Amino acid sequence: WQTIILLGRRMRDGDRDMRLVTNVFLLGSFFVMLMPEFLTNEGLPHALRAIGTQMPVFLMATLPLFWLTKKALHSSLGTRTIFLCIILIALVGSAFFNGTKYFVFFANSPHQASAFNFNLRNIADYLLTLPDETPKYVVSMDGSKIEGNRLPINVQPIFFFTYGKIKNLTYLLPDSDIIITGGSIIVLTEYNARLIENIQKRAPRAIVQNIDFHPGTGSNFTAILLPAMP
Repeated sequence: WQTIILLGRRMRDGDRDMRLVTNVFLLGSFFVMLMPEFLTNEGLPHALRAIGTQMPVFLMATLPLFWLTKKALHSSLGTRTIFLCIILIALVGSAFFNGTKYFVFFANSPHQASAFNFNLRNIADYLLTLPDETPKYVVSMDGSKIEGNRLPINVQPIFFFTYGKIKNLTYLLPDSDIIITGGSIIVLTEYNARLIENIQKRAPRAIVQNIDFHPGTGSNFTAILLPAMP
């Protein structure tokens, strides 16, 4: 509202108020930094894409603090002392509260692993334990692709942890035909009942395993073992 008022004064009276420059910079940078969020359609809301808005948001939150500080400095000594103590307690308290919440409670939370897709790391560790001669297939139901290796986003951690360390590894996309080869292992990046049923119809002897390296953390994944042909 202040920006609208100042803009009207600038256009009507030619008033060059520096607050208008400050407001336009903060509001403009906020919406510009928000563009990666609302111009994409994958995984929304996406905190990492909107992280650039932190700068204008924090600065906008600081403006009223400066206004209150200016008022307090022109008040009595007791008022200034109380106000500065409140600000100090608020800043130290919020830092302590949020630091403890993240580095203590969330760090020890059983939901931490699933929040950061730790099952993908577990899949990579599992694949690295398999013999080189075993055909391995990683099936992703994610249709997105990253330029370069042309693999979906949720396969990139597996690709990173196994790059140059594993043989006979093939990545299959949602539109790929599942290869049924005796003695091979199919790993799903996410559980898909229809896909599992389709594989079991084509390979009745297939063994479906739910592999959970860290029970209770939600970082389990599904592996399908296709026995060797008799």
